[in-house]
Amino acid sequence: MKYILLIFLFAYSISSFAEIKIGVLANRGSHAVKADWDATKDYLEQELQEKVKIVPMKFVDIHSSIKNRAIDFIFMNPILYVENEYRFGIEKVLRVQRYYKGKYLEDFGSVVFKKSSSSKYSTDWSDLRIAGVSKKSLGGWLIAKKELLDKKIKLNIEDVLYLKDHYKVVLSVLNGTNDIGIVRTGALEELIGFGQIDKNDFEVMFSKNDSTYDYLSTSLYPGWNLSILKGVSEDIRIRVVSALLGIQYQNIEIAKELGHKWSLPSSYSRVHKLLRKLSLYPYDFWTQVSFAKIIQQNPKRFIFMMSLLTLLSILIFLMVRNKRYIRTLFDELEKERDQLDHFVEMVPSLLLFLDENHNIIKTSKKFNDLIGIDNLVGKRLRHFFHGIQCEQFFGNIEQVGEYKIDDNLFIMKNDGTLPPVSISAFSQEFMGEKRVVVIVEEQQLKQRVALLEKERELKRIENAKIRSVGILGSGVAHEINNPLTIINSSAKILLRFLQKEKFDNAKWKKMLEDTISAGNRISDIIEALRLLGKDEEDAPCAKYPLSKFINSSLILVSTRFVKKGFSIHFNYEHVTSVAYLSHVKFHQILVNIFLNAEKYLDELKGVKKSLSISIEILDEFFFLLKISNTGQRISKKMEKDIFIPFASDSTEVTGRGTSMAQSKIYLEKYSGDIWIDPQAENTTFIIKFPFDYRQIS
Repeated sequence: MKYILLIFLFAYSISSFAEIKIGVLANRGSHAVKADWDATKDYLEQELQEKVKIVPMKFVDIHSSIKNRAIDFIFMNPILYVENEYRFGIEKVLRVQRYYKGKYLEDFGSVVFKKSSSSKYSTDWSDLRIAGVSKKSLGGWLIAKKELLDKKIKLNIEDVLYLKDHYKVVLSVLNGTNDIGIVRTGALEELIGFGQIDKNDFEVMFSKNDSTYDYLSTSLYPGWNLSILKGVSEDIRIRVVSALLGIQYQNIEIAKELGHKWSLPSSYSRVHKLLRKLSLYPYDFWTQVSFAKIIQQNPKRFIFMMSLLTLLSILIFLMVRNKRYIRTLFDELEKERDQLDHFVEMVPSLLLFLDENHNIIKTSKKFNDLIGIDNLVGKRLRHFFHGIQCEQFFGNIEQVGEYKIDDNLFIMKNDGTLPPVSISAFSQEFMGEKRVVVIVEEQQLKQRVALLEKERELKRIENAKIRSVGILGSGVAHEINNPLTIINSSAKILLRFLQKEKFDNAKWKKMLEDTISAGNRISDIIEALRLLGKDEEDAPCAKYPLSKFINSSLILVSTRFVKKGFSIHFNYEHVTSVAYLSHVKFHQILVNIFLNAEKYLDELKGVKKSLSISIEILDEFFFLLKISNTGQRISKKMEKDIFIPFASDSTEVTGRGTSMAQSKIYLEKYSGDIWIDPQAENTTFIIKFPFDYRQIS
């Protein structure tokens, strides 16, 4: 008997260990959780062949349960998710879509209403009685609070009553206890459907026309989600997510009983923006800090810091006053030095500067490249020259005026070769000291320097391509992950159908179409990345629809734009037209422009951020591609230099992708061009290109 009892306890402990626990916020009580989740629990146990436990949770129990890992998953509202994501690193895996009036909804908002018989209210609500659900209720208070503040409505926040229940809020307004009520979207419709209130008893304030809800006063925000705790195995994650995603494909009564389905999670950026606006956790730090409180708690430290600050202020004042003259001289010196550096590098010949002992004090980079030594400062110039007239030149190098030798003089390179050169010298004062300037010219020097510059430019472009792939990597990974999830879920469901011998042609067709679509999406993303790394020579010109190269470029940046809240507007008129061009090069040019547009959109504040793309037919030979973003134009200096090779900040606005100068050179090569529209209010790039450059004389 003793051994049987031990075996039973051991088996029970194993089953308890394997149990999957899903916590559910019981904002309407444990009985409501049981009614809403019993069917889902039975479905999961059947699909997973494991015990699943639904754990109703109060607000006060959520933090400790997550911290102690008493559950594996948790289903709760967006406010609590953001708070616990920040505290404990939980991650949302699925979003719920509730069935309402023949369609599934994932977003919700607030309804602000009053009794229909009451008078209209002005923007001063300080004397009105306002009722909400709770301080942390997103639909029942916070969304409305933000938008009321945005509308400059005067409120006494401290006097708002929180009745803990949407139904109680509605009744308190209709019976005259309160003047204004705030509830979640759908609450009024539900009470009307149950016959508990009449639609003529109330009036919605700030009403918005919306096809989703009958009554709406605010913007919509993402709804509840299912989140996984940190440390839960990847196997459990995949199995639970796959099972819940499969609900919409199962021909069982659970879909009707639940009244909802599951899909992949959406962004909570709107929720974070609301929390920042209202200074709520985790954006409430500075509202909790008081300067007076800091002084009260640390009086001695405050006195010490103020004394130190005063002393530092005096010292800084003295340093600034005493060093103004030194700074002026330093600025002038730097200006002269910059002018000298610019002069040395811009002159096509090879320049050197010598001191009175003929030691090198400065050289141009072109001269270093010719000799094959990176640093020549401090070396004697005499050691690098050979020839009959060598002694004659260095014996007369300090003569006043100019001295020149055109033949019978050779320069010794680091590799031992002796190419012929011509050399000249003259005396010049720089920064108050006498210097000897030496000019060296080698046969075919210009061609060699140009070759070196081309190699450096090619290397820079290759590095820029690699950086572009790295920048786009995270967005591409997200783009590929979603189709892979669909393929994985569909494959598992099809396998279960085969095992259970359940055949439904319509569902089979739908799942196979989803799988093919997801696979095509992955193929398009990989092809776009492959094009970004190709050289022009790998893909010669051919005929392509205009939409092909635009869409292949947008597919790499669309996720990055959407994640940051940017919108993309593409006018599809004329996209069926065909042009003879290099798909590879056009792809690289467009990706560079899109990434540069992203940089400027990131810096904009207080405006709607968007990118607009349109195609215009100029005539029978040319078309125009216009790409513009919202916000201020780029600087005049940038507009002037952006298409000039090697100009400051011109070759790469953000250091990504094919340079603007290289893009212009390529387009002009095929009778095209690129410029910035001088008449546009925003920064607008215009690309002009022929439908077939072979027809342009």
